Amino acid sequence: MIVVVGSGPAGVACASALVGQGHRVTMLDYGRTADPAAAALAERLRPLANPERRRLVAGADCSRASTQGLARKTQFDSDHSYLPPPDWHLSTDPARVGLEPSFALGGFSSVWGASMLPYAENDLAGWPISQNDLAKHFRAVLRLTRLAADETGTLGSRYPLYADHACPLPAGRQAAKFYERLGCHEPGLTQHGFLYGRARLAVEGQPDAPRHCRQCGLCMFGCPDGAIYDAANTMRDLQATGQLDYRPGVLVRRVSEDGSQVRITVQTGEHGEPTTLTAGRVFLAGGPIPTTRLLMESAGLHGRDVYLQDSQYFLLPLLSWAAARGAITEETHTLSQVFLEILDPKVSAHTVHLQIYGYNPQIGAAVRKALGFAGRAVPALVRLLAERLLIFQGYLHSSESPRLRLRLDAQDRAELSAEENPATAKVISRVVAKLRRHLAALGGLPIAPMLVRGTAGRGFHSGGSFPMSAHPNDGQSDLWGRPFGWQRIHAVDSTIFPTIPATTITLNVMANAHRIGAALATYSPT
Repeated sequence: MIVVVGSGPAGVACASALVGQGHRVTMLDYGRTADPAAAALAERLRPLANPERRRLVAGADCSRASTQGLARKTQFDSDHSYLPPPDWHLSTDPARVGLEPSFALGGFSSVWGASMLPYAENDLAGWPISQNDLAKHFRAVLRLTRLAADETGTLGSRYPLYADHACPLPAGRQAAKFYERLGCHEPGLTQHGFLYGRARLAVEGQPDAPRHCRQCGLCMFGCPDGAIYDAANTMRDLQATGQLDYRPGVLVRRVSEDGSQVRITVQTGEHGEPTTLTAGRVFLAGGPIPTTRLLMESAGLHGRDVYLQDSQYFLLPLLSWAAARGAITEETHTLSQVFLEILDPKVSAHTVHLQIYGYNPQIGAAVRKALGFAGRAVPALVRLLAERLLIFQGYLHSSESPRLRLRLDAQDRAELSAEENPATAKVISRVVAKLRRHLAALGGLPIAPMLVRGTAGRGFHSGGSFPMSAHPNDGQSDLWGRPFGWQRIHAVDSTIFPTIPATTITLNVMANAHRIGAALATYSPT
């Protein structure tokens, strides 16, 4: 029996590669799903026209907005993606740690931002694999997720599209004006180390597809049409082939090797007694915290610190010189609309990744709250600012970001804490200064006093606790994600990334998981 643990992006990518080779896969997953009220709301929204959709959820969509950003991105107001099993204890300091595990069906793909950019060769410095090793797996993964993108701009000079068919989504008015301005200043931007392009998104943009984007603007609340990629749908597709046996309600507690078998200790149900399963090979894809903790418990690493790397996340508003009239009421998607990469050694030794967002209802609510009485009394003032406001969402390389420390005590209680990196604030300051030197190209002013720096892990681009190495030592993994010298237990999520580059993580997690699954005959010839 071949077992994959977890139904998130890494799990379904690995399972897809295995099934594609004719193997039968058993997927063990806790698989928490949205509450009935959320499912009912999604069904109620689906047949409605866009204006009716927005009116129906206006209050709920904006309830968590503030000038500090969105506390949590939920699915139709359900926070099931963040709820751990009752007996799975993890203590953190929320004021310093933002990373959380997900035990949901599909993992965090039910609430993610859908941004998809491959790592370039320079992003993979220090890795034992190259961009060429991942290329065909990028293509395989993008056939699963679909891709909304085009080849305009300069992004493609370093980041190939890898998609056989990519259908771009229409840009919102703010993003269109911003993008046009970047194009007018393209030679200067290139000379000064900028690459730009339309955001690449795991969204179905083909208008004749069953789950296509209808531009309703509820991306940050929940997609009624299912146009944003959710790994749960890939799981169901694999299940329909008869080659995937999906078992929800299962929490994997430990794994160990016994000759040619892997022993898997599982707990079924919320308070079930542990039982043991056996498999010929196991692929762990539960996400950076659950996989790291499972490996630590399985190897008896109690009282020992294990470190997760992170890509520092920050938000920076930009106030445009000119308003994009009608941006508040237009029908457009509210995911990232433009990617901007900074490759300037005077700013950072690594790529800095920026995602640009236009208006969404939460931005309007945040502006209204920030203005206080004036925001409530003078709606025109809110509109005046909201139509000029773009949000830059930035990420740094893990070497310039905080790291997270996971520790287990003798009773298997886990604690996650953060360790700051003195380079982080300096790099962010240099990013802001560089943007301010290019106001003409940006068409507006970055508002540095309103910059929000996320807590460690808040961007959910984390991993690297058991990094891959061509010659692994204790605490590392081999090229196939096997830690501790094990032969039949593989980690296939970001747990095994040697570094966490700034560019988007999910496409790269999926491609590497697919690579490991597709190479089964390489390390298991019998």
